[in-house]
Amino acid sequence: MLGIVPVLDEEEKIGLVVARVPRDVVDEVLVVDDGSTDDSTAVARREGAEVLELGATLGVGAAIREGFRYAQAAGFDVVVVMAGTTRTLRRRYPSCWTRSSTAPPISCKVPVG
Repeated sequence: MLGIVPVLDEEEKIGLVVARVPRDVVDEVLVVDDGSTDDSTAVARREGAEVLELGATLGVGAAIREGFRYAQAAGFDVVVVMAGTTRTLRRRYPSCWTRSSTAPPISCKVPVG
């Protein structure tokens, strides 16, 4: 499973977000930087995330699309999109955070505020 985290100028929060991703479920965290002018990418890398820099502010939709392209090219068959802020942390993740090769595809909404 790939965790996609679109981010724009979240250097104060992205480190905690990446560190708190449930690594027993998520194999890789991809931070997609949407043109940050702060140190968001450096902080994300320090916490072990892969970082994809868009080079300009294209919007969260573009960041998510690029994350899905990355997932497809890397062979991931399950993707979760997470907020790049500390509002979405594991203690609030719903029960869909499980691995199952036999379960049908599901949609899972994660509360963000």
